[in-house]
Amino acid sequence: MGKRSRDKGARGEREAARAMSAVTDLVWRRGVGQSRHGADVPDIEREDGGPAPWVEVKRGKRTNWRAAMKQADEATDGRPVLVLTRDDGGEWIAHMRVSDLLTKEVE
Repeated sequence: MGKRSRDKGARGEREAARAMSAVTDLVWRRGVGQSRHGADVPDIEREDGGPAPWVEVKRGKRTNWRAAMKQADEATDGRPVLVLTRDDGGEWIAHMRVSDLLTKEVE
């Protein structure tokens, strides 16, 4: 992956963290170690380390939320998966399985 692509991904993760902070009244940040390890940590997480889903962030011309969901399913440490996507010029969209939303605890 090239530097421009990595930079765009990092910007998207910071944008998504700000969006989540605005709607949850919690402080979200880019995953600790995200710049080095990538798949070892969620893209964004709660700053206080509290319970949160495994968050995968995708931003681009035509984001593929299904591929992002598969990627997050393979990376999660057992937490429910939340995929945040934003097409260029669009708004953030949240994708989560209803079964995860309604039945699984986030630890």
